[in-house]
Amino acid sequence: MIGLCIHVSIPAVYTPRHVARRSICKNNLKQLGLAMHFYYDDHKMFPSPKGDFGNELPPYSWRIALLPYVEESQLFDRYNFSEEWNGPSNASMNSIQLTLFLCPENPLRTGDHPRTETDYVGIIGDETIFSDGHPTKFHDISDGTSNTLMFGELLNSDIHWMEPRDLDFNAISKRINSGGVGISSDHEGGANVAFVDGMVRFLSEDIEPNVLRALMTKSGGETVDEF
Repeated sequence: MIGLCIHVSIPAVYTPRHVARRSICKNNLKQLGLAMHFYYDDHKMFPSPKGDFGNELPPYSWRIALLPYVEESQLFDRYNFSEEWNGPSNASMNSIQLTLFLCPENPLRTGDHPRTETDYVGIIGDETIFSDGHPTKFHDISDGTSNTLMFGELLNSDIHWMEPRDLDFNAISKRINSGGVGISSDHEGGANVAFVDGMVRFLSEDIEPNVLRALMTKSGGETVDEF
């Protein structure tokens, strides 16, 4: 086993407004994490990043799959699973803004026009809980649910909340707020992430890349110690 240390920190200087926004962001992630557990209770597996396993339907996002568990059953019922997420029928929902998928700290949220992107994304890949090839179950998470990420923030995402697109584990930066594609936010000093055990934490942008990489995997054999 490889022992790693994880920085969980809060920036030293924070205004009340920033504290409130970060709290709302954390609550959004908490609700999504609970929805993942409710989904698991019903289906005995975590959702696929691109639809149900083994069916012939077009890909659809895990965010769609969670709608019934975040009090959005009407939107779920409107979604046409027989067509692409941006197909003719589903296009009728293209302009719907869901605040649950938006971090209030993101400056792009301001303005009169609805923002339909998501600020919360999963990390997808065979080594993560969002494996596209086969469903992830609790017994697959040998690194421990408190050491395995479900999803986190992505600053200035261009991903519509209905779109089945997230962060590819093999392609993203293993640093937070690196300026490249990867976990990022407009919070000072780091970003919020949700773990499989339901906890939401603020990870410092000073976290070591090997530690962040370990947190993204479900069965890498690492142990992660907090300090």
